[in-house]
Amino acid sequence: IVVYVRTKGVQVHADYAAKANDKFEYDNKGCRFEPHILPVVLTQTVVLKNSDPVGHNSNLQPLGDQGINPLIPANGEVAHKFNRAQLLPVPVTCNIHPWMKAYAVFRKDGYVAVSGSDGSFTIPDLPAGEVIEFQVWHERSSGPNGALGIDKADLKWTPKGRFQIKLQENEVKDLGTLEVPASAIGT
Repeated sequence: IVVYVRTKGVQVHADYAAKANDKFEYDNKGCRFEPHILPVVLTQTVVLKNSDPVGHNSNLQPLGDQGINPLIPANGEVAHKFNRAQLLPVPVTCNIHPWMKAYAVFRKDGYVAVSGSDGSFTIPDLPAGEVIEFQVWHERSSGPNGALGIDKADLKWTPKGRFQIKLQENEVKDLGTLEVPASAIGT
């Protein structure tokens, strides 16, 4: 599950600003994209790699941005920067091997988390004192555009898989256990 800040213009913590020019690798490895979901801040460079002994391509077509679809030879790589934040994760595919599919999450800030195998996630250093809206997304959700809607009244969930929180200074917020019904995840 991907959880990210949807609020526009949210204040970015200095720890995120320090990583503004980092490079992130998106590897074609074992006929899979590694990692399966890649959070990217727009100021960062994505290095599309191919660790496999055969050619691949990495097809990314973000809405309103320059898409790319380079052929990457064995042990090759291509670097690219994207320019536009996306409201939803963008599919990444390989036209040569159609079973390969992953997602990239393009944001202006680094407030993105991909849940672990146990479902837990952490988004550190969120700004205090303002209402922040979060988007919750899963690639197989039956909700609109992959949105997961969860019935937990204290988080004020919307049908589009969003909730809002206002944090106090130095507050750590535990959302507790969020149960997603099986019907919310398609097969």
